[in-house]
Amino acid sequence: MLRARDAMDRRYAEPLDVPTLARIAHVSEAHFIRTFRTTFGETPNRYLQRRRVERAMFLLRSGSGV
Repeated sequence: MLRARDAMDRRYAEPLDVPTLARIAHVSEAHFIRTFRTTFGETPNRYLQRRRVERAMFLLRSGSGV
């Protein structure tokens, strides 16, 4: 699970899907979703969405634009 979460943190701007993340974690898709939610308190898609919003908010505050 940590491997997949780290990949999400590094590659949040890329298109990531559950099958890809499950392969990174070396588990089935269903097991990945259940275990990720149990471990981190939110689904993989919700986690990725939150990371993307956090990054966008940071860019807006810093005025970087990129």
